[in-house]
Amino acid sequence: MLNQEELKRDIAAGCTGSVYFLIGNDAYLIKTYADKIAAAVCRDNADLDKICFERDADINAIESEAAQFSFLGTRRCILIPDYDFEEAKKEDYNKFKKLIAENDFNVLVFYYEMLQLDLKKSTKVKTVIKILNENSAFVCELNHKTQAELMSALVKAAQKRGASISSQNARYLIERTSPDLNSLINEIEKLSLFAKGEITCEHIDDMCAPSFEASMYDIAKYIIYGNVDAAFSTILNLTKQKVSHTAIYFEICSFFTDVYNYKYASVERKYGDAAAADLMYPNNLYFRLNKNGSLAKNIDDKSLDIIMELLLDADDAVKDQHDGALALEKLIVDIISVIK
Repeated sequence: MLNQEELKRDIAAGCTGSVYFLIGNDAYLIKTYADKIAAAVCRDNADLDKICFERDADINAIESEAAQFSFLGTRRCILIPDYDFEEAKKEDYNKFKKLIAENDFNVLVFYYEMLQLDLKKSTKVKTVIKILNENSAFVCELNHKTQAELMSALVKAAQKRGASISSQNARYLIERTSPDLNSLINEIEKLSLFAKGEITCEHIDDMCAPSFEASMYDIAKYIIYGNVDAAFSTILNLTKQKVSHTAIYFEICSFFTDVYNYKYASVERKYGDAAAADLMYPNNLYFRLNKNGSLAKNIDDKSLDIIMELLLDADDAVKDQHDGALALEKLIVDIISVIK
């Protein structure tokens, strides 16, 4: 399986493969690289040689386009988003397998922008990957970038749009909104138009609604600082947005799990991204370990053990449809009492 840098080099060489299979959890990168492949293959002939299918494309139509020759004697590039071979009829699934094994002239790009494939459990996915690898296809997994990579991408994106953003404010934008590059680029588009120069924290506060994750960090912060009223107010705002008390409870559990992991990593003398990697955090969530752990680093081990027990004991009560809100409020008060 290729990494992003290897795919970049192949595109720079004019795309040497005949089948590309782009998967991962970053829809923006996946679509971007599908378009880059098409641009490298078709060059100035995109009007004639670039073929774009819609989702739920018929395999017979894909086969037909793959068999057509370019009027200009070059290669055609056929883009196929989210082809669901797992749910296809047996006949169509077999045609798909034959196509990816035997295509050898035009370029087929199967890219999974919305449909997530299970690389570990799905037998069909494993079979398809095996066929692709055996026939020298280019399989590339494009996942969310680390926070440092996202910050760099945002700085460059702002510059391209005639604006600027500092690394510190880029980090703030990520933490306030989302670690998804597609969402972040949309926010930079909006902020660059609004700021007409340097993008400040004030611009971000005015223009970018806080994500659920950012609101949850605020709740955790209020709990650590003992601000019950602010914590309850933020929870009220989330419930008005149809966020369940159970979802809020789970995120509070995740926060204190991060704190527990941070303390464990510190004892083992492991820090930063290396510690997050060892604890199997997704690379786009590496920042959570240090961010959450640092916020609550002054909680002693005994208090943290009590808090973890409180969280476990509250599970059934918070999930109760009638009294869940009260149970969540009681849990927060109890945790604050332990921290104090």
